[in-house]
Amino acid sequence: MIFAPSWRIHDIKNLNPNLDFGVAQVPQLDSANPVTWATFWAEGVNVKSKNQTEAWKFLKYLSSQEVLRKFYASASKQRNFGEIYPRQDMASELQSDPYVSAYLADAPYAKSWYLTSFTHDNGLDDQAISYYENAVTAVLSGKSVAEATKTLTTAIPQLLAKYGISQ
Repeated sequence: MIFAPSWRIHDIKNLNPNLDFGVAQVPQLDSANPVTWATFWAEGVNVKSKNQTEAWKFLKYLSSQEVLRKFYASASKQRNFGEIYPRQDMASELQSDPYVSAYLADAPYAKSWYLTSFTHDNGLDDQAISYYENAVTAVLSGKSVAEATKTLTTAIPQLLAKYGISQ
């Protein structure tokens, strides 16, 4: 079992096209208060843009149901599935898709945190990831979980404080 973002499915299928695997919702310890992890990307228009009105119209067009459906269908011709719709009012259209339905079911409970991959920010995200990687490596090298996570309990709060973030 792995916990991975939806785009990793493409990597798995490319590495082993015949691998028989499934995608499931994230197991929950407290079913009354479900939570899952996600990263979010947003489109925007620079406040200094000379063409703000046109740019906002273009973004509105790109986020229309019609365009999102076309984009999904086009991408699905090249790979296993397209970009999951960012609109809640379209989620039901993909609920039978074996690759994305679990992500859609988990979406209402998604929270983000400072472990976003591939930001290459050399800052908060990369530093937080490094601390967690070190903890995992320590456990894999034979250290106890308590010993491996001891650094996390001090390093992460210090890292957040460094960036002015309260817990």
